[in-house]
Amino acid sequence: MKIDVALLEKAAAQKKKAALTGSEPSLKRVETTSALAPPKPLTRVTPAPSKGPNLEDAPRVGIQPNPKVDSVPPPPLFSLLDTPISPQLSSLARVSPQPSSSALVSPEPESDIYIPKWSVKASDSGINNAQVAKELACALMLPEDQKAFRKWQVDELVDDAYESVIRHANTICLMHNALTTLSRLVTKTEEELKVVKHRSAEIEAKLKADLQETGEKLKAAAEKLEVMEARVAAAESTAETAELCLIEAKKRIQAAEQRAAVVEEKATRAEEKTPRAMEIYLASEEFKQEIAKGAAHSFMRVFQDCQAQVKRLLLEADLSSLLATTTTLPLHPLMVRLRKPF
Repeated sequence: MKIDVALLEKAAAQKKKAALTGSEPSLKRVETTSALAPPKPLTRVTPAPSKGPNLEDAPRVGIQPNPKVDSVPPPPLFSLLDTPISPQLSSLARVSPQPSSSALVSPEPESDIYIPKWSVKASDSGINNAQVAKELACALMLPEDQKAFRKWQVDELVDDAYESVIRHANTICLMHNALTTLSRLVTKTEEELKVVKHRSAEIEAKLKADLQETGEKLKAAAEKLEVMEARVAAAESTAETAELCLIEAKKRIQAAEQRAAVVEEKATRAEEKTPRAMEIYLASEEFKQEIAKGAAHSFMRVFQDCQAQVKRLLLEADLSSLLATTTTLPLHPLMVRLRKPF
């Protein structure tokens, strides 16, 4: 359904211009590209015969629920006027306050009951005659509302109702177009969502595979790290042992250096004491005895060697006289002690 909104706005502008100039507005028909939905058929209600007094003699008060008076439903035309367009229609849309429960229960005098007065005939037609329709509408109103309603023009009421219908139809058309657009968007979004879900499933599977591979790599790296930590711990233990050995060796070297220093100091002292000791030893009696002892020992050794050579060379020679001669000579005490028999 498509509606020419430009023509509708033009008709509304002409109506406002006529209202400002004071001229009577005319009914403007708005052309549409497609026919509107036909309105609901009017239901003719035949009023029940009244058994009460004459309607003309009855007082006019506010309409109250009365089982003696049959209520007449409004025609379908007024059901379209739920959104007021003009002040006149706004007054039609006003709903009189509902009577309280106390008002419904409390009895009222019969003189305060309002009974509408009908000024139409059974042969009249509200569809073909606008005045009859207006009278029928007035019959449903209170006396104060009837005075204001009778001043309104039929064309103005029809224009307002027609504009309201067109506006409702335009709203329905816009809502239909919006619904169609939204349906297309929903279909397109669902297709895109399927593609996204498929892509998401692929990415999720890839991520799971990558996660599993990464987990295996992390596990292998953790095992390798444990091996490296064990090696580092062993190296640290070896380093600690070597450090302890180094400390012990340093202590031993320090002790050896101390002993060497003591020995060197003693050697220095000995070297310092050696010349004096030599002098004392050379001047001592012990050194003299040692020299004499060595000389005697050397002499006796040479004498024995000489005697042995003589005996080897002269096997038949008699050396007893030589020995006797040597025995008569005075000997040194050391020679006496070193002398041995042949």
